[in-house]
Amino acid sequence: MALNNYDQDPFDREDFQEEYTPEPEKKSGNRTFLTVIIVLGLVFLVALLALIIFAPKYIASQREAQMQEAALINAANTATAMAVVAQQDELNTAGANGNRLDPHGCPHQHTGYCCGHAYAGCRGDRTIC
Repeated sequence: MALNNYDQDPFDREDFQEEYTPEPEKKSGNRTFLTVIIVLGLVFLVALLALIIFAPKYIASQREAQMQEAALINAANTATAMAVVAQQDELNTAGANGNRLDPHGCPHQHTGYCCGHAYAGCRGDRTIC
């Protein structure tokens, strides 16, 4: 059992004490990485703030433009409907008075077909063919 000598230190630390000087500890982390993360975070926050400020104004102007376009379309549709109603009233009035007008304004009575041929237009008389 002579192989184990616990009284003596197998590593002579006295020899290394003079040569070994520990290096000062560096700060952990990367300063450049943190700087880039902070800058990107600030850019994101500024963009988010700008979006919060300017988005309602942009949406309101778009909504106003859509409302104006819808009003213009409604006005055009109303004018078209009024013209159709006026034309139908004119046809109904002419039919009630005995003057039968076809939709093209011809005073003759046409059935639309003559001898099996399609109506080609009014020639001033009742016979189309």
